[in-house]
Amino acid sequence: MANILDIAMQNELDGKAFYLKHAESSHDPQTRQLFTSLADDEERHYQAILRMKELGKYDFEAKDPMAEAKRIFPPQTINQEILEEKKGYFEVYEMALDFEKKSIDIYSEMAHNAKSDEEKKAFLRLADEEESHRLIIWRILELLRSPEEWYPYLDFN
Repeated sequence: MANILDIAMQNELDGKAFYLKHAESSHDPQTRQLFTSLADDEERHYQAILRMKELGKYDFEAKDPMAEAKRIFPPQTINQEILEEKKGYFEVYEMALDFEKKSIDIYSEMAHNAKSDEEKKAFLRLADEEESHRLIIWRILELLRSPEEWYPYLDFN
């Protein structure tokens, strides 16, 4: 199991580095906040997996990334000018979407191969949190693709 945990830990470090790199290069404060928040989540995931590896503790406590997305993207702050600027971030958001899909696949597989219910639950919680990340990014991409259609439905509930 240690090998698969090492892979999961590296995945989280890669995700954190990806989000921090794009947060630092972003001129848009909302994108910077979102990517910084996602990097923090990836670090939290890394620490949880490290505890699993070193201590055998499968005590990962999930948080609600949607609450942070609501704080970062309150509906009244989105206007056409911001949307036009964000269209330049398509490629980064697409890469982030792919990264989150990969993470979901990894944790789903780990849950499937878990040796205990506690272990399985921890990996499923990680997969669920990565799915929340994926959904946030997907909604932003849909908004950027057709703002007039998606703006009223951007609510991160």
